[in-house]
Amino acid sequence: MPLLREKLGDEQASSFVVEVSGDVETDAETWARDIERKLRDRVSAFQQAAELRDDLARRVRWDRAAAAVLGEISRK
Repeated sequence: MPLLREKLGDEQASSFVVEVSGDVETDAETWARDIERKLRDRVSAFQQAAELRDDLARRVRWDRAAAAVLGEISRK
């Protein structure tokens, strides 16, 4: 998602964003692998998500975040 990459940079955003190719089988395998990796250390995953939420809440206005999400949806 461009908003996360813009605010966090590619390296940090890649911890939270799963790229998709458009091929359902490939994407399902990629998502399954990334979900499994996160589930191995749930405490850490939830801590990282909370830190991301708090960081973005300080840096991104709600209307900007909503517009970014809706813009991505409408492009699809």
